[in-house]
Amino acid sequence: ETGGNAHSDMFLNPSSLGCPPQLGVIDECGYWSVWNIMGASDAVRRTLHLVPFKRGHIFQGFMDAIPRYPSYPAMTHGMLGVGGSPVGTAYRTPAKGAGAVGSVTAPSRYVLLWNPDQVELFDLEATTVFRKLDLTSSAQRRPDRILDIQPSPGNEDHVFVLTTRQVIWVGLDCLNRQAEDMCKPKILLACSHPGIGHEDMSMSVAPCADESQSALVFTHSPGTEQLCVYWFTVSPTTGLPQWHRDISHLPGSDGLAPRTSIQLLRVHPARLDVFPKHPADGPGSRYLDSGTHFYQVMALGDDLGVRYSMYSSVCDPTVEVTLPTTRVDWTKSEQRRRWKMRRRYFLQHVTDTFVVPDAMSQADMAALLKQGDAEVEEKPQDVSESRR
Repeated sequence: ETGGNAHSDMFLNPSSLGCPPQLGVIDECGYWSVWNIMGASDAVRRTLHLVPFKRGHIFQGFMDAIPRYPSYPAMTHGMLGVGGSPVGTAYRTPAKGAGAVGSVTAPSRYVLLWNPDQVELFDLEATTVFRKLDLTSSAQRRPDRILDIQPSPGNEDHVFVLTTRQVIWVGLDCLNRQAEDMCKPKILLACSHPGIGHEDMSMSVAPCADESQSALVFTHSPGTEQLCVYWFTVSPTTGLPQWHRDISHLPGSDGLAPRTSIQLLRVHPARLDVFPKHPADGPGSRYLDSGTHFYQVMALGDDLGVRYSMYSSVCDPTVEVTLPTTRVDWTKSEQRRRWKMRRRYFLQHVTDTFVVPDAMSQADMAALLKQGDAEVEEKPQDVSESRR
C-alpha cells in the first residue's frame, strides 16, 4: 500500500509518551507515506500492524491516497525525520506504556524529503509544507545535483547536504520556533569540493570525539580513493559558524591498484577510557593528555567486503602516534591459544558448509543433479555385468 513503485528510502520515527512509533517510506517517483506501528510483540502473541498516518508527494504536498500509476519519472529520493523535541524532554518506554520515565531518542515532528533537484520540509502534525530551500541554483554554469542529506549528530535542527559541487551546512530552525511562526531554513556554510567530477561521492557524518557540539563530515571519492574531512563548529567568541578541511587517503590505497568501489562509508569516534588500576605512563595516557582523538572508519565495497581503518587527530604536531604492538595484559601463550581456537572453529565451519557459486544458474544446478543421478544408476549395471 505504498504506491507500487520501488522504494528509495525509509526512516523510523521513535515513539513518545502517548504516541506510537512511525515508519516512513518514499519511492523512486517521490510518493511518500508515514505509518503508525501499532500493537505489541512478545513470545506468545504478535499483534504488530501498520496503520496509515499521512501520505503525499514531494511536489504535490499532502494527499489522501497514492495514485496507482505514477505521474513522475523515477529517480533517487531521500527521507529523514528532523526537528525532534527539545533536549531534556523525557519519554516513557513504549512497552505497554509501563515502566519508569526515562530519556530516549526524541521523535521527529517534521520530515525532510529530497531528490537530486530540490529539498522540501513537511510538518506532520500541522499538515503544513514550508518554504522550499533552493540548494542547487540553475543559474550556475555547471549543474549541481544533491547526492545525500544526513542529520547533524550534535543538533537535530541541522542537516548536512552533499552535492556534486559542495558540502552545505543547513539550519532548519524548527526546534526553537513559536507555534505561530513558520520554519525558515537557511544555509549556514557552503564548502566547495577539491577537484572536479564527484557524481559517485559518498558522505558520512560523525560527532567529534571531545563530545562537543561540533560535527565531522567525511566525503569519499572512489575514483581517487580520496578522503576529505570537514570540521564544522560554532565559534565560542563570535557565535558564527566556521569550518576546517583536511584531505587524506584511506590506508592501503597508496601505490596500489584501486580495489572495489566503496558503496558505504561510516565513521565512529573511539574514545579513550581511563582505568585506575593501570599505570598512567602508558601510550594511551599520553594520547589522552595530549588531546589525541581516534576514529574508526568502516567502508563497505560493492563486493560486500568491509575495510576497517583507524584515524587519529591531534593539534600538537610534536605528538607521534604509533601503531600498537601487543594487547594489554595478554601473554603470548594466551594469544596463541585464542588463535588456535579461532582456527579450529573456522575449519569446522568450512567443512560443514556447502557454498554454491553466484555464477551457477538454475539450469546449471539441474544439469549437475541429473549428472549425479546418471552416475548412481550406472554403478549397479557395471556390477551386474562383472558378475556375469
